[in-house]
Amino acid sequence: MNEPFAWTITGVERDTGVNLLARSATLLDDPKPLLRWYVPTDATIVLGRGQRAAHEVPGFNQVVRPSGGGAVRLDPGLLSLDVVIPAGHPWTQGRHLADVFIPVGQAWLRALAMLGVPELSLWEGAATATRLGTPEQAALAEVCYASMGRGEIATGNQKLVGLSQRQRRGGALVQCGIAHHWDPSPLIDAMGVHEAQSAIWAAATGIDDVLGRSVDDQSIIDAVNQAFTTK
Repeated sequence: MNEPFAWTITGVERDTGVNLLARSATLLDDPKPLLRWYVPTDATIVLGRGQRAAHEVPGFNQVVRPSGGGAVRLDPGLLSLDVVIPAGHPWTQGRHLADVFIPVGQAWLRALAMLGVPELSLWEGAATATRLGTPEQAALAEVCYASMGRGEIATGNQKLVGLSQRQRRGGALVQCGIAHHWDPSPLIDAMGVHEAQSAIWAAATGIDDVLGRSVDDQSIIDAVNQAFTTK
């Protein structure tokens, strides 16, 4: 990548989910190429921008993130990355707003391959579930990891990396997440989608589940940073 678009990379930020996402909301105020890593110190149900209200779940706070998509379980078992891509960056030059997901997803794909994750694939089509679709699709769309969207990463037929986006005139914010283990129970309760719980459980997985061992956050961060910064 040309020097004007060299990434600034942060160390891991640790705070409450509410505080972490409040800072995410400011990143497009003066956008610079940025990879911002964070892990919460508590448990929060994170709703996509414009998503319907959720039920309260004991032990979980609630907050709305600045990007769209379905609900996410933000807790110490989820490693999150904010990717800030300013206007004029080559990745913003596609015909569609969603095109920016592809290079972000490709970086994650390369990183996960370095970590030994098998059967990786990048989804390049339209979202596999929508709130305006069938009742089953609408239920799946309420939970981020229960369906595939453009640029997201699967291992086998299960989603591993979720992406969501916010665009403003100054650039794009792509929010990424990868879980160590997949347990959507709080999300199913929060969104009231118990009729689809079997499909939601089957739709995703965590990196520790796939590899059969504990993968520390720093190993994931190092691999992803390398994938973003190496041509």
